[in-house]
Amino acid sequence: MSSDDEHFNFDSNANPNGTQGDRHSPPTSDEGHHPGDGQANRPPTLFLPRQGSVEHSRFEEILKRTKNYETISKVPYHIQEEVQDSLNVTNKSQDDWRGVAARMGVKAITIEKIARDFKENPTHKLFQELSSKKTTEFLQVLYQMDLQDVLNIFYDNMCITKPAKHLKPTVNFHSTYSTNFWHKIPPPTRKEWKQVEEVLKRDFRKQSMQSQVMRFICYVLKIEPYEERHNKYVHEQDFANLVAWFGPVKDGKDGLFEKIAQLIKDSIMYKGNSGPHSFFAGYMTKDEADRLIGNEEKVGTFLIRFSLTYAQSGCFIVCLKTNTGVEHVLLEGNPATGKISYDGKDYDDLVTLYRRALCKGGVSQDRRTSCTTICPNLPLNAMFKPCDAGP
Repeated sequence: MSSDDEHFNFDSNANPNGTQGDRHSPPTSDEGHHPGDGQANRPPTLFLPRQGSVEHSRFEEILKRTKNYETISKVPYHIQEEVQDSLNVTNKSQDDWRGVAARMGVKAITIEKIARDFKENPTHKLFQELSSKKTTEFLQVLYQMDLQDVLNIFYDNMCITKPAKHLKPTVNFHSTYSTNFWHKIPPPTRKEWKQVEEVLKRDFRKQSMQSQVMRFICYVLKIEPYEERHNKYVHEQDFANLVAWFGPVKDGKDGLFEKIAQLIKDSIMYKGNSGPHSFFAGYMTKDEADRLIGNEEKVGTFLIRFSLTYAQSGCFIVCLKTNTGVEHVLLEGNPATGKISYDGKDYDDLVTLYRRALCKGGVSQDRRTSCTTICPNLPLNAMFKPCDAGP
């Protein structure tokens, strides 16, 4: 499932382990799904499942195996991800995340907001809303809705004994630096941020004193709101994406601290008396980028955002206003080397790539348009603002 619905045509002769191919994708529109009008907002009515059925027996087994996971937030993250992928697939009968949300007592206005603002993974946001709800209550709702495919995710992961090799983590941290850092902190797949921060301050005292860098790391790790970070968790895949985009957890110019500090400092520009304006938009869906760039009149207006579809490969996306509309250009990451590839050349980081190529050579498909004007009012401007920049 593509998180940000990016569509690229790839060269069939390209390296099968990479993402090199046609740099451009035609602008397309994601379909937004909203809860139906008059969506019932009722708490779940709990009842005993049908006795004697296969479904009932499996359901009882699931309840037994999940009793140690009292609340939804304590369900193992890899199971949460599988459930999210399943419930994110919307249908007309609303036997999806929206139906679950309504039966779990989520208000209709909240469901509409999640559908509008979190199109790429609404169930992830729903789980945040329901984090303190009992897991048994959630499972009962799944049973009531006859969502056996979702219940099977719990059954397959918790009730079937698997060979040990299938339980090995499949997330790639790309370097021994990042792998060793992650495994310093228990448990294996989800860490408390306060423990992660403690190890960072111990092992990288100077780097961890950079408040903007630490705040940005929290942002990439999806720890929000920042003010409540000490109650939040770092998930394995989010950490893997962080080091894929910005390099290993180490000191030096090829480490993530320096690359992030450089991005914060050197991606910003000033326009007259306004600013700073950074070209980096961070987490942004294709729809959001299309809307922002499409509303700008000046050809050459651009932003750079995370590629969610190719996050594990450390990729980014340029969104560019051209004479013919909005174009999306893939910047291919290589987490093993820490380089970013564009137009057949490798660059050390986004800032270097922008200065040496994107603002000079033709970036658009017809090679006539370069990245010349930063899209104003991007969401990370406030975070990247220098401490002495004034109001």
